[in-house]
Amino acid sequence: MSIRLGRASVIQDLEIDIPRSFNFHGTLSVESRALTATWLRGASFQSRVYEQLLCPAALALSTTEIAERARLLAQEWHQIETEAKESRELAIATLEKIKTSPLVDIYVKGDQVQMLSTLTLIYQAIPAPQGSRSRIGGECIETARRATYAHLECIAALKNDPFARTSYIHRNLVLTPFAPFFILFCYIIETLSTEDLELLQEFTTSIQGCDNASEVTAKLAKLCRVISDVAALYVEAKSNQQEDAMEDIGGEFDTYLSQLGFLPVADQSADANAGVENVPLFAEDPQLSQVTDWMSGSRNWFGLLDHDVSQIGE
Repeated sequence: MSIRLGRASVIQDLEIDIPRSFNFHGTLSVESRALTATWLRGASFQSRVYEQLLCPAALALSTTEIAERARLLAQEWHQIETEAKESRELAIATLEKIKTSPLVDIYVKGDQVQMLSTLTLIYQAIPAPQGSRSRIGGECIETARRATYAHLECIAALKNDPFARTSYIHRNLVLTPFAPFFILFCYIIETLSTEDLELLQEFTTSIQGCDNASEVTAKLAKLCRVISDVAALYVEAKSNQQEDAMEDIGGEFDTYLSQLGFLPVADQSADANAGVENVPLFAEDPQLSQVTDWMSGSRNWFGLLDHDVSQIGE
């Protein structure tokens, strides 16, 4: 919730002195204890990710200091995930034995989506090696892909249950912002990766149809659709190698970015008349550089769901 809201928890971990465990009795008592212990540790870990990497004090640190913090957090993440995986496997095996609804498995597996999303956030704080084709490091983009595939596997099993699908989206994509989506977007803009564009579009398609569930899921679905369209337009424009196509599509691209709040109004026509062959690479383009700084270099995009998106993409 700290990550979602962009502020520290009202009650800090150091102020909580009640036992961090629950007593369960009867069927699934062992599995329930293991799962809740994992959830508590994961929640505490996420709060430290915010405090060490995303809060205003952390963002004031040097890139080197933040990267070092991120590496230490990534090491701890792997330890937590090892324990969490054991808890999930124990719970799922037991649930299968007693023949509970397979939808229950999805809620358990959804924890992995959250964990991978958190790791993506951590890795985005570590700069890519000098000379890389993207400012997003290899570990970060690979984790973003893993998280997206894990999500697609979960939500595919929920296609016939609208209530469970909406509940999953709220729990795993809204309360904990799905950072992999935005990392994929930035990587696509930098590298023109068609494989990642397809993955981005698959994610977008997977959450469509939840518009009537709640205001926030409707906003999420629309924002993802618009951002996917932006990525597709840009890849098409850069790949087309036609000046007239670049002029038309580039203008629409800038309009989308401005509507989303990525670009100031004054920048909208900066390169509208430039041919593809004259457009510099992403890392050298100040306009597109602003996009990646805004989305992958800060926590500003966490506030997208709080904006009025009614006019975007119309």
